[in-house]
Order: sequence, then C-alpha cells, then structure tokens
Amino acid sequence: MKLYAATVLITAFDRFEQMNEQLKLLEQQAIPADRFEVVVVDDSGDDRVGERAVERVRPGITIRCFRTGLPRNVNGVSVARNVGIREARSPLIISIDDDCLPHRDLVGEHIRCHEGRENLIVLGYRSNLRERLSARLPIPVTERKARKERRRFRKGRLSFFDFKTGNISVLRDDYFKS
Repeated sequence: MKLYAATVLITAFDRFEQMNEQLKLLEQQAIPADRFEVVVVDDSGDDRVGERAVERVRPGITIRCFRTGLPRNVNGVSVARNVGIREARSPLIISIDDDCLPHRDLVGEHIRCHEGRENLIVLGYRSNLRERLSARLPIPVTERKARKERRRFRKGRLSFFDFKTGNISVLRDDYFKS
C-alpha cells in the first residue's frame, strides 16, 4: 500500500457539478500528483453523486471513493468524514467540502504548514467562487459567509453548524488522540 504525504478528504452530497469542477482543480495542484491522494466519501444515498463525479475524472491523481450506506434523508456528513479519515493512506488529512474550489497551492500549503509540527490544526481560505482562485496569497477573510460566522462568534452565538470543515487540515494521529 502506497503512503502519501496528504489525503484530501471530500464528503459528497448532492453537488455533482461542483464536485466535477473541484476534482478537475485538484488535478491541477502545484504539488506532484503522486504526493497526495483524494478520498471521496459519498453520502448521497442511491444518487451516488460522489461516485458519478469520480467516474468522470481522467486518471491523473489517485482517487478512492467510499459510501456511508446511510439513507439519503439522514445527514451523514460526520459519518462520511470519519470513514474518510479511517481510509486515509497518509499522516495528514485535508478536509474540503464538496462545494469548495481548491486553489492550486492548497495541498502543498497544508503539507508545508504541518512539517515538523504536532497538535496543529490549519484552517485555510475557502470559496466556491472561481474568480477567487487567481487571488494572491494570503487571502483575507472577505467572503459573506465567513463574515457572518465571525460576527456570530463575537456575539457568542456559534453552533456546531458553523464549524468550518472546508479547507482544514490535521495530522491523522492527532485526530485519533482526541
């Protein structure tokens, strides 16, 4: 079994076209394709949204797809994420939502931030707007959703629905320690 520097974990539900775009952008990462894998965990029931998107990608990056097996009407994003973490073949998990468009430096920057460090969670910029992909790094938090979450945080009104799961990374061993 090949070990990678990072696993990009995508939980898939009902966003077929966005996932197609996302997978194409993951193929264009600045880091060599043999340094990372993509694990898609499909939580879309019988619609198989994640699996259908993966089938359309030409081979260039390693993509493995799993299913939660949960009915479509059950929100299984946590189950999907846990399946993906267990199946990862790398020490570093980079979680992105199925509607996030990855910047070409996403994987490389997450790997760089974790080098030689433990007990670290890295939260990167996230967007579903294609025009933001050409923005220079670092990118300020200017998205409407992010501003809303910051206001809610300041007022002490964040709930678990506000937890950022797109463009966040943690070492797999650190995840299992908690």
